[in-house]
Amino acid sequence: MADQLDHLYNGTDFESRFVQKIKKQSHPDNYSYQGIYLAAPNGVLLAGSHEALHDAKKVEKLVQQGLEKWKKLSPTDRLLAKEVFAKAVAERGDGGRLKLYPEDGLVLRLFCRDLPGAPEPKDANHRNLWNMDYAWFRKEEAIAFVPVTPTLGKNYAVRRELVERLARFHLIDAVRGSGLSYPKEAVAEANLTAEVVEVTDAFVSLRFQGATRTSQTGKFFTQNTVGSAWKVPEVQSRGYDTKLMGRAVYHRKDQKFISFELLAAGDRWGATSENGRVSDGEVCLRPAPMGVFLELAGNRPGERVPPVNLRHYGWK
Repeated sequence: MADQLDHLYNGTDFESRFVQKIKKQSHPDNYSYQGIYLAAPNGVLLAGSHEALHDAKKVEKLVQQGLEKWKKLSPTDRLLAKEVFAKAVAERGDGGRLKLYPEDGLVLRLFCRDLPGAPEPKDANHRNLWNMDYAWFRKEEAIAFVPVTPTLGKNYAVRRELVERLARFHLIDAVRGSGLSYPKEAVAEANLTAEVVEVTDAFVSLRFQGATRTSQTGKFFTQNTVGSAWKVPEVQSRGYDTKLMGRAVYHRKDQKFISFELLAAGDRWGATSENGRVSDGEVCLRPAPMGVFLELAGNRPGERVPPVNLRHYGWK
């Protein structure tokens, strides 16, 4: 499955070229990379569709088509040529974006979805949707969530830059598609306090409370007319106003969190070209409840996926 990831469809590295090769075999004239694709390790498309995103039966049919084509390929035709593989390994020798993975830091898994009270989508395919991402913090940033000298019952302010990162790159409307990040000047509020609710020689338990507000006015569509019945305003406002609450337990000796939960809930408003809201017409611009939940991620390969907006972190 592929989603709207800029670094893949605009990149020139091996990973990007591989995805671009698959997409061109499926629907070369369509601008979107979204879809369901099955491909051999050498990039030969076995089956694929841009339209079968939400139909389980169509996806099942694609899988069957892919398996049938796979059976007909010789072992040689399934794999990358040795020289191509060697070049790919050499090119990926620096680890790519994964070299930035914070091994000793804080990695959070993120889920976003609409909350009760949000208007029901006109398109049935847009109902009950949710999306996920990851948020990364290096060790020195993770430690900054914990007071240097924790005192039971006291409140401590978490560094604004860390809360601001969440507000700009992770508390965004990505429920139905790709969320657009916010510039620094769009952050009107970003505060989080950590209350020490328990402290021992081994652990510090924290309760989080805070708020964020992002608000931006501008042009958020690549084209002004979307759909057949509603003309998108050329200039509009978008944003997200949240209350934050959560809890965490920090292992003092190991200098790492053993649990971390943070919930952001509030009204989002506005729409962009990629977040799928515009199909609801003018109602998509009005405030509606949305939630974002972050929790401690595991360490399996599938949970080392870089954050969608990692390129905006400024990490080297």
